[in-house]
Amino acid sequence: MRKPTTLLVLLLLCTLVVFGGETIPEGTEERDLPFILEKGNVWKSASAGIEGKYMLTVGLGFNSLSDITSINYTQSKFWNDSLGSKTFPGLGINTFTQSPFFNLMLDYGVTDKISAGIALGYQTMSIEWGTTNVYYTDNWTRFAAALRADYHFVAKKKMSLYGGARLGYNFYSMSSDFTKFDPSYTRNFDGRPTKLMAQIHGGFSYFLNGFFGINAELGYSYGENYYAGIGLAFKF
Repeated sequence: MRKPTTLLVLLLLCTLVVFGGETIPEGTEERDLPFILEKGNVWKSASAGIEGKYMLTVGLGFNSLSDITSINYTQSKFWNDSLGSKTFPGLGINTFTQSPFFNLMLDYGVTDKISAGIALGYQTMSIEWGTTNVYYTDNWTRFAAALRADYHFVAKKKMSLYGGARLGYNFYSMSSDFTKFDPSYTRNFDGRPTKLMAQIHGGFSYFLNGFFGINAELGYSYGENYYAGIGLAFKF
């Protein structure tokens, strides 16, 4: 009777090893499990972590790019000297608006702790300027491309906690309804936002089933005044 019982136990253990999921039965302590079933072995499967995996994040970034641009306007020699002193005494900015930074990031797990990838983004901004009751609107479009690298302090199947940096370049285009009075306005304007972008950030991703989840970041940057981002994350 002992031999069939032993075979049955071995069969059950093999079944757990081959087909077992990640859930340990309730009330079971890790120290109560046979060595082969400890978390450091089967339960810490090869699918955990980031090595050899792609991580795609789609979301929104938040910054105060308009603040930077407004400062550039007020410091622009062309805007102040050519327009302010000659055409519009008392020239100033009335309002500015901006969209979120639409963000797309693709990272690859080079090791179980380090990832590297690319980031692309798109943003629009509108600035209304003039004097008294005469106003004009400048519309800006920003496309950003950057390289990024992160160190993952925690790199599990369902959780990633990381910190890193991004270095990139901003491509700006500008249109204005003032060009109907001065066709050279957009060409002569010298208060354009900074094109170089450098950023440090920290964030986390939580994957609901190891594949799909959410991402959130906090950061600081030069060239865009970045301070936060949220999005949907995919790991495959």
